[in-house]
Amino acid sequence: MSTGWVWVLAFTILGSRPEHGHIAKFETKQECQQALIQKREQEALKGRELVGSCYYTKQGGKGWW
Repeated sequence: MSTGWVWVLAFTILGSRPEHGHIAKFETKQECQQALIQKREQEALKGRELVGSCYYTKQGGKGWW
């Protein structure tokens, strides 16, 4: 299997039952940050607050994704 580097969006939707998630698919930090902004806006429309960050990690082999 091939390995490579990918930007990952990690986020948490705040509340009494927080929801956590990761999206590992971005080629650039800018793409990841834009996705974070869009996701934050989507959740705000539902009255929920989202916090998150982007980080760069090695992908491939037997990773969790």
